[in-house]
Formats: sequence, C-alpha cells, structure tokens
Amino acid sequence: MQPHLKDRLVELRLCLEALPTDIPIPKESKYNFSNFSPDANWTTDIGEVGAVNRELEVRFGNRADGLKLVEQGPEIEAVVDVFETWIEKYPGDIILEKWVDDTLEAAQGLILPKSSHRSNDHPDIEPASSGLKTPNSPLINRLKGSKKKKTNIIESDMSIMHLYRDAEPIPAKGKGGARVDPLMDLISVNTYLKSNAQKMIVRCAGAEYGCTMTWATPRWKARVFGHALQCRKLDKINPTLRDRVHTAMAGESLGGRVKGYEPTTVASTSSESTMLLCAPLKQKSIYPSQRKARISALKDQLDFDVLKLICVGGIPPSKVDSKEWKEMWKHGNPDYEPASSAVLTETQIPNEAARIKTLQLQHLRTCDDLTITFDGNMTKMPQSVYTVHVITPVRRVFLVEGDESSEESHTGAKIHEVLRKVMLRIGVEQFGGVASDNTGNTTLARSLIQEEFSWIIILPDSCHRMSLLCKDIGNIKFFRPVINIPEVNNCFIEDRFATDKFEVELRQLLTVLAPIAKAITCLESTHSTVSDVYLFWLAVTATIHQIITEDITGLPTEVTEEIQRAVNYRFDQMVNDAPSDVYFTGFLLDPQFRGADILHDLNPLVTATCNEAPDEPDVENNDSELYVTDPEDIAEDSSKKVDSFGGEAFDAASIINLDSTMLADVLADKDLAPAVPKNTITLVPASTFIQEKVLTEADWDMT
Repeated sequence: MQPHLKDRLVELRLCLEALPTDIPIPKESKYNFSNFSPDANWTTDIGEVGAVNRELEVRFGNRADGLKLVEQGPEIEAVVDVFETWIEKYPGDIILEKWVDDTLEAAQGLILPKSSHRSNDHPDIEPASSGLKTPNSPLINRLKGSKKKKTNIIESDMSIMHLYRDAEPIPAKGKGGARVDPLMDLISVNTYLKSNAQKMIVRCAGAEYGCTMTWATPRWKARVFGHALQCRKLDKINPTLRDRVHTAMAGESLGGRVKGYEPTTVASTSSESTMLLCAPLKQKSIYPSQRKARISALKDQLDFDVLKLICVGGIPPSKVDSKEWKEMWKHGNPDYEPASSAVLTETQIPNEAARIKTLQLQHLRTCDDLTITFDGNMTKMPQSVYTVHVITPVRRVFLVEGDESSEESHTGAKIHEVLRKVMLRIGVEQFGGVASDNTGNTTLARSLIQEEFSWIIILPDSCHRMSLLCKDIGNIKFFRPVINIPEVNNCFIEDRFATDKFEVELRQLLTVLAPIAKAITCLESTHSTVSDVYLFWLAVTATIHQIITEDITGLPTEVTEEIQRAVNYRFDQMVNDAPSDVYFTGFLLDPQFRGADILHDLNPLVTATCNEAPDEPDVENNDSELYVTDPEDIAEDSSKKVDSFGGEAFDAASIINLDSTMLADVLADKDLAPAVPKNTITLVPASTFIQEKVLTEADWDMT
C-alpha cells in the first residue's frame, strides 16, 4: 500500500474515533462493517471490486448530497479495516481510494467546529467556537464547488493527547547505526492509538495544542519536515522550531550542494584516468573513491537540472515516473538514476524552496524603504491562502509568504500577525510602507501595523478603487441591460433594431469606462509611483468630465449625474481621504510637475479663487530651481485638495499644464519605465467611440 494511503487511513481512524458526542451509538448498527463481505451474485456479475463498491453503496445509503455518517462506534470504525483489506488486495483501484477520501471528508465535516455568530456588523468580530471533542483537522478541507465560500472557522487549541499513548524512547545500543536527527524528536513522537495499542504510528508534537496530523512508521523526514513548516501549533511549543526546520531543509537542498562542487568534480565518468594504466602501486587506489564522488556530484547536478526543468517549465512531476523518461536517462548516462516523483515533490522541491527563501531574506535584510503588500485568495482545492510580497526600491518583487489559513477566521488581527512575523524576520526598520486592497479585515491589519510601527505609511490600492468605480458605473440602471443580456442571439444579428440599440449602448458604456481601464493598466506597472496615482486619478476625472460636458455619448442627464456621483465618491475615498495624504504629497514633491497649474490653483470651484492666471515666476531673478507652492501654505487649508468635478467653472485643460496635443493622451504619455523603451497607450478621442448620429427617443420608438 502506498504511504499516502496509509496516512489517510490512519487519519480516518482517528477522526472516526473522535466524532462528536451528539452522534448516537445504536444498539444495532446499519453499517455493520465488522461483518463485511461482498455479495456472491454481484461478484459473479460485475467482479469482486465492483461487488465491494456495490456493498459499500448499500451500507452507506443515499449519497445524493454527499456521504453522511449517522452513527459512531466500533461498527463505523471498522470501515477502516475494510478499506485496508481490499486496497491491499487491489492496489491502485481508484474507486476504493475515492471511498477513503469521501469517508474522511464526511468525518472531518462532523468534527469541524461550528461557529455561532455574535455580530455581523463588523468584519473583524470572531465567532465563538462550539465545544466539540476534537479540533479541526489540518488536512485539506475538500469543500464542494469551485466558487469561493465565505467561512467563519475558528482554529481550536484543544489537546487531543487523550487519544494517544506515547511510546517509550528507545535508547541507542551503541555507537553504530543510523544517526538520529534531534530535530525530528522535537517535532514528532512515536505513539500508539489507545484504540489500537498494537500498531505504532507517528504523531505531530503539536497534538498537545490540537494538531491531528499522523504518519505511518517508520517516519519519513521529508514528510515530517514538510508538515512542520506549515504547522502553527509548533509555535506554541517553541517559536523557533519552524525556523530551525526551514534552515535544516535549506541545508539539504540540491542548489546548495551543487554550488559547493568544483567545476572538475562533475566531469564525465565514462573514461578512466590514464594514471591507472601505470604500474600498480603498493598503496590502495583512490580511483574508486574518486569515481564515486564524481557520480554523486553528477547525480546532484542532473537532479538539480531536472528540478529546474519541472518547476520553471510547469511540467507535472508525475512525468518523471514514466517509462520513457527513465529509458532516456538510461541511454544517455547509465550511471545516473533519476529521482522518482515522490522524492522530487516531497524532498527536493521543498528543500530548494527553503534555500531560495533563505537567499531572499538575506537580500531583503540589506535593502531599505521596503514595501510589504498582501492579499487573500482561494485555490481550487480549495484552500484559503494569504500571500505576502515585499517590494524593493528598485521594483523587485519577492513572494516571501504563502500562509494557508483554511482553518482560521480571517480577521484583521490574524492578518496583522502574519505580516508582523514577516517584518520581524526581515527587520521592521527596513520597511517604509504597507499596501493592500480595502476590505474590512485588510484595512484593520494595515492600521494595526501602523499603530505598532508608527513610521509605516499606509498605501491603499488605487487599482482596486478604480475597479470598484467601474463596478459602480456598471451598476447604474441605465447600463444593466448591456451587462446582463437577456437574449444574446438577438444582439448579434445584423440589421436588426435590437442589435443597433445594443451596439450603441455598449459603445456608450465603453466610452465612459475606457479612461478608467487605461489608468488601471498603467498603475499596475511596477514602475508606477504615488505621484502617478494622483496624476491618473486627475486624468480619469478630467476625461470623464470632458465626455459628459461635451455630450459625446448622448447619455441622459440623470445617468451623467449618477456617473459624476460615483467618480466624486471614489475620488474622495482614494485621494482626499487617503491616509497621510501620501498621493497628493508625492505629486507635490515630484520635480516633473513643479509647473503644474493644479499646484497654483488647487480648487477652481471655490468662490474665492481668482480668475486671473497665476503669476509666472521670474526665471531671471529667481534663484530657486524648483518653483512650487509652499507646502506650509497648502497645509494651512486642508480643504484645498482638488475636487473632482461638478461645476461650470471647472476646465479639464487647467488640471495639468501640458501641451494641448498631449492632454487627450494624458493617460498614455506618462513614461512609467524610463530605463526601457517608452510604451505608450493612445487614448482615442471619446467622440470616435460613438457613431456620428446619436439616436434620440424617437429612434427608439418602435411604433
């Protein structure tokens, strides 16, 4: 039986023994797995494996809504023995393995702590956990469906030591034998299940705080280390345990070993040294030792090359188990034996990842003014993962953390703890900013980071806010028929009224959204700055204002007013209400905008604004190289930030002092990457999006 199946069966037995007490133990079991045998008639008709599958279907009952366990006790626990018996008889049978997965999922679903919400008013209020016999299993929670589901799951720290009886440590008999890694004894323990005292297994040391992970004996170092890297229960035993595991794995990586070899060490082993053809020496030849060292070095080098090919090329690791792959290497170099997919995925790749992460941390500790960013997502498995990136001043982006948090409530405090650990590992004094989207828990996490480290600048995600602006405009009632098309076919048949109407309405929507989409594309560049955020929000606002005031789209007045409200709301949210005024300050301090009109007349809508043009600086008599408004004067009146639009006195051309031919392309002509050839995106004049004839209400009247 394969090791991973043994592990799943051990986990299944553990879960079945730990089912909640509210599940009954009947006097007469409907399962009766202690007396299991396939029906003889079914065996004759469909074969023995098919008959076993049929018998399992009969005993478990209807599975239309998934497999349900309706009782506990020795009869349901005996299903593990049934699985072991028939899987050993028919190894590799996917139907039997599917039964193991489904039963394990059903048992974990019953053990999973249920949450009782105390309040739904705040996104960071944690629900209270229910009192169950055991905590949530750390195995993958195989939820059905591919869509992201909002779950409120609380990790439990309840000990499950009552399920085990630890084995006595075996003293060494002498100096010989395999060396025992002391780190393995700190993170794993040989034990017995009290329900099966004859079979030794290995448990995670975190079982004292609720970890239910177990392995079959003998313990495999790669698997134990791989789990230890992700097990946060070990932090409660010793906060340095996981870091020590990480260091140990990095020390055993292929890249580290290959880097330490001399170039001549990995020479070809096909020819013998000519020195061995001389008269035999009295001393023992060193050639066998040299050849063994060369073969070992060559194997490490080729294993490392294969690892890079698999990872960089996105090739499934299972390909290295194919007959063709092994034959290729046998013909190419008989001295090389390629690693199996199990060794590749459970030892070589994790060790190399640990080495790369160590090199990342070493580099980041030498950098200043780092920015930490984070976001959460759901994988297809599904797993809830929070990724943490660190950006250097030269725009290099490093993925430094992938925190799998499926079993925890994703509160702001939890995210703050993940970020804090990353910052402490690198050095908090190296950081200058924190950026993320603007949901409730991420906003709280940013605030907690700034509260603890006061010099950190909060940078709200500008692209996220622009995306929300697109959503706001799309939710306007006028545009809903364009987005939610009732009958698609009617909209794509030529020379029909419905087709023409749909095309015009779609062009109207695209005309309004085009400047926002182009701005998002530019701001997603790694070369964008806080100054660019302010610039592109001004450009988006001015362009949409121009589209509305010049009546390019022919939209009704009530629709343009809703668009104005949406733009003003998001502009205030992003710029005027931004923490620390970071985007406006960055624009103010950017030398290329020192002559921008917006800095001389911050709010053209206020009544006190002078209609005369601002005085031009005396270039001949002015000793200052940078002529901008005094920052102290700006600070005197916080209301002087630029408003978006909303009055006849507002002129889009007065926003930025650019050449008139560049104003229409203000979104595109911003040079985001001076070190590379300029890549511009031309903003087509809005009038070209709409056909010359703007249809009136009479045109829409089908009568």
